[in-house]
Amino acid sequence: MTLWNNIKQWFTDVARVTAREAHLSLIDAGALLFFIALPLAYPIVYTLIYNPEVAREINVAVVDDSRSQQSREFVRMADATESMHIIGYASDMAEARRLKDRKDCYAIIYIPSDYAEKIGRGEQAHISFYSDMTLLLRYRSMLLSLTGLQLATGADLRAETLSSLGISGTTGSDSPIDNASYIMGDTEQGFASFVIPGIIVLIIQQSMLLGITLIGGTRNERRMAHGGRDPLEIPASATATVIGRMLWFVLLYLPLTIYVLHFVPLFFSRAPLGDPRAARPGMSTLRVRGGL
Repeated sequence: MTLWNNIKQWFTDVARVTAREAHLSLIDAGALLFFIALPLAYPIVYTLIYNPEVAREINVAVVDDSRSQQSREFVRMADATESMHIIGYASDMAEARRLKDRKDCYAIIYIPSDYAEKIGRGEQAHISFYSDMTLLLRYRSMLLSLTGLQLATGADLRAETLSSLGISGTTGSDSPIDNASYIMGDTEQGFASFVIPGIIVLIIQQSMLLGITLIGGTRNERRMAHGGRDPLEIPASATATVIGRMLWFVLLYLPLTIYVLHFVPLFFSRAPLGDPRAARPGMSTLRVRGGL
């Protein structure tokens, strides 16, 4: 009977410690700020900061010293991309810089005078790209578009070269292995979908640590004021005290965690975190054509 009574007393002490920790947390305005307000508001604020996460139709000025059919074709294809909008041609780099300083554009494409000549001789041609780095999201979007445009232009030039040599039935873009990507998680491939999951998990962790530290500091102040004894502390064993306090924070943060990881992404039309029904991260497949 003594062992059974000790077990019952231990569970009673755990329940009393849990209730006391809940009371101390709910009557402390500073603890409520860390435990409730911060997890509820910060995920929304951070997600709003990074929305919209994909920059489109960014104004770009062009300095075309080549003034050739090839350079005009490159500019036309750049304007057709999702991220760039060509606002017009500048006579020189000085005028283009003035447009950028006035925020009429956020990037400059410079095509040198020997662009068409190098292409005609089969040499490597260069195009310079200058970007306003005040917002990395714009730079990332334009750089990805220019990279795709560069690959497409190179494939077209290879196809023309093969055609001029009388090689038919193939193009420079053909490959025995075709790589196709199907984005299943981060469908927009945006910055917010990449960085926000880590930030909101860090918010949960930091809010709990700050709140527990605040309550611990208040407990130490009561001990200093009462000669080393906390009058609000429940007399219990060390294990009952630790587990009782832990149980309260688990109960407190369980609904907050569900809110942050599941409902906040849904507010912004993103896949919930930790949901087994959510889409998995982006995957790539390889399709092989032809054979031996």
